[in-house]
This record gives sequence, structure tokens and C-alpha cells, in this order.
Amino acid sequence: MILNLLLALLLGNNNHSTVLIDLSYYEHRKDDDGVQYHFKNWIKSTGFIYKDEDGIWILSAAHIIPYDSNHLVEGSTFASFNPELKHDPEKIEFVAYDRKIDISLFKFVDQESVKNLPYVKLGSSEDLEIGQEVLAIGHPWPIKFATTKGHINSVSFIGFAIHEDQPNFLVHSCMINSGSSGGPLFNLLNEVIGINVMNFERPNVFNLAVPIDDVKFLLPKLKKGGEIKHQKVGLIGFAHSFMLSDEDLIDLDIDPRPKIKGIIIIGVKEDSLPNIAGFQKGDIVISCNGKKPKDLVDFFKMVYLKAEPYEILKIEIDRYGQTIILPLLLFDPLEKEVEID
Repeated sequence: MILNLLLALLLGNNNHSTVLIDLSYYEHRKDDDGVQYHFKNWIKSTGFIYKDEDGIWILSAAHIIPYDSNHLVEGSTFASFNPELKHDPEKIEFVAYDRKIDISLFKFVDQESVKNLPYVKLGSSEDLEIGQEVLAIGHPWPIKFATTKGHINSVSFIGFAIHEDQPNFLVHSCMINSGSSGGPLFNLLNEVIGINVMNFERPNVFNLAVPIDDVKFLLPKLKKGGEIKHQKVGLIGFAHSFMLSDEDLIDLDIDPRPKIKGIIIIGVKEDSLPNIAGFQKGDIVISCNGKKPKDLVDFFKMVYLKAEPYEILKIEIDRYGQTIILPLLLFDPLEKEVEID
């Protein structure tokens, strides 16, 4: 009985800080004769209100933003609120996104008008436990402000398996669907611990959220505006060293070696910058910029989340008993840079 009352209270508070985002944009197409035309389209998705000393914001997913953000229809992006608040929709403006991590930031145009609206508290995703109960809120079409309950399935899921640019997802069992993207994942302390971004079936349905600690790390950059970039994924392959047997190493064309706790390099793209710098299959990463990674996810976040796009990282490796420090720079020189006004 007490637990049900607590859940009811949490659902009410959380629903009031969750918003429905209406976003209009121009979509460009070509007809059968190759003549270009465009038409106005719209997206409805989820976000939630976040407040700090710099203003009142909305956090959401990045994939709700058209790939050229300049196609957004100026002045036609709105946030709608739970009907219980009796508050008219408010204009919001796009500030920034991070497509690789899949988060975006909006800001209310009229800050004074929304100063009394409820907002979320950002918790921590660091100490989450498997089986911990969580709540998700979103707008799975055609339902608005839907709440589902579930639990954490995994905190160390490596996102590269299904999303080539994302180092880590939280996996949970709260049902989410199209329209729920960008919605909050709450713990039972009424804190946001993730941003829901997608689900997948293999063969069971699992739902994925960006850990809120990753979001908090990127917030200062997001508030500066534009697009956040990261090191290039796919130029070098890594795995847990202790998870590979001698037979596995042989299958990977790596000579068997003494077991050392660390991250083993299982592939280097030919003629890539890591290849030119001297990284080889079978090298075991001991540290990155002097810090020893706790596990593979921790290392991926050092390289693909926290490092600047063209930062040269100092990687200490063990090469069959020999300690070497090599520079790691991950970017594709041919990749076109996209500037956001």
C-alpha cells in the first residue's frame, strides 16, 4: 500500500516535468524527373525540463532533429505540458545536439513564463544495479504522457553492437515506442538516470537509454551550441583481454600471450592513423593519459566520449612484456566537417 502511494506520487511529479515536443522542418526531395522540391513535415517526441543557473532547458534525443538543423522551421518548435498543469504550449529553440551519443538540448524562448514549471533532478547512473526498479515516461503514438514501469537489465551494454557511435547504453524493461525518444528514465528517488533513445529485438525486446552521467558530462558543451563531435569509431578494435582464450587469439591471427588485465587490440584498420602510429593486434592497453580503465566501457568513454575530436591520447601498452607509449588519434582525414550556425 505504501509503495503504491509512493509510486503514484512519483508518477505525478515526473509527468509534470515531461513535455511533448512538436518540431517542424522542411524536408527536401526530388521527383522522378530529378527536380528538387520541399515540403513541411513535423516530428512529435518527448523531452523533459531541466533547470540550472544558466536557464530553463529541455533535454531530449538527437535523432529527433533533421540532419541539417538549418531546415528547422524558425519559430515553430513548441513544448506542450501535461494537461493537469493548465499551461499553454511554449516556444522552444534548438541549441545543440550530439548525434553520436544521441542527446539534444533546447531552451525555452520565454524564460520568465516557465520559471514556475516543475523540473527534474538529474541523478547518477554510476551506481545503478541490475534489477533496480525504474520508470519511463514518453508519448508512444497516439498516447501522451504514458508511464511504464520496469527494471534495469544491464549497465555495461556496449552500444557499438547496434549503434556504431555509442559506447554505452543502459538496458531496461520499461516499454517504450515511437514517440518516446528523448523521454526520461527515472529511479524511485524521482531522479533522471537516463534518456530513452531506442529499443531493439534480439529476440526479446530491450529498451535503451543514454546514461545520465554521460549527459551531465556533455551539458557544458551542449550549452555552447552547435554540434558536438568525437573521436572516429571503427579505426581500431578492442576487447577485454581476459575474455579471449588462446584459441580465440589464434582465430584473430594474434599470437597467444600471457594473460594481463587490460584491453587487448584485436584489429587495426590498414593505413589508418592508429596503424601509422604503431598500434598492433595483440597489444594490451594498460592506461590512457595515465589513467587505468576499469573495464572496456570505461575505456570506450575515455576515448569516444570524453576525449576531444582531435585530441592526441597517450596510450600505454604492453607488447608481449615490453611497455610502450603510443599516440592515439582517431579521425578520418577525409571526413567532411559540418558547421552548425
